[in-house]
Amino acid sequence: MSLKEEVLQLVVSIEDEETLQLLKNSIETLKNQDITNDLSKENWEELRNMVNEPFGYETISQHQFAESIKQWRSTK
Repeated sequence: MSLKEEVLQLVVSIEDEETLQLLKNSIETLKNQDITNDLSKENWEELRNMVNEPFGYETISQHQFAESIKQWRSTK
């Protein structure tokens, strides 16, 4: 089963309208917004430097990544 099929099955199983609306809003935001548009010059430079670092130089755990994304989404 593809990832897309798995996600679709999860969405189909959701009954709560609020949860569906939240999911819809999140997808639309991710689909239509370039998150780099709001970066300051300093943050853009930091992002560019991070992308250019050797792979694995400063890695974080999946949990830390998920928490960072959750925090980022709560500020939008």
